[in-house]
Amino acid sequence: MSRDPGAVRRPDSNPAHYRTPDTVEDLTKRNVETVVRLEEAAKANRDTTDRMADLINRFCGSFRFVWVHPPRLSQTPWAMLTR
Repeated sequence: MSRDPGAVRRPDSNPAHYRTPDTVEDLTKRNVETVVRLEEAAKANRDTTDRMADLINRFCGSFRFVWVHPPRLSQTPWAMLTR
């Protein structure tokens, strides 16, 4: 029995959840769906520290952060010494 070298080998265990995609588009769609599921699972399993870090990151990446900091930066010790 000759085997096609480009064929994907299907595992014998649980063939209902695993299938060889028919096209590249099918493979890409399945991979994207898998990544989305993994990211959602990781997001759901975050602890308090990760949630706090996300909150800080959201604020630091916001335009509000940009507006708050120029007045504070003008009050640095160097600015006070050069006046």
